[in-house]
Amino acid sequence: MTPAKFNAALARTRMDQNGPAAIAAYRVLVQGWTCAKAAIAVGLHRAVVSRAVARLRPVKNCPHCHG
Repeated sequence: MTPAKFNAALARTRMDQNGPAAIAAYRVLVQGWTCAKAAIAVGLHRAVVSRAVARLRPVKNCPHCHG
């Protein structure tokens, strides 16, 4: 994910843009870190980072049903 796409996805959520979850999600989605490494770096539980990443990750539609 590019930084511009990340910022656009973050703007569509109610997440704090400067919060630790957003910083960790940036490291995972843009910089390619693992959730565990990003969680340790910002001092959060891995599950919190995983949920933040899931909220920001682009949705992939099914090629068969487009759902």
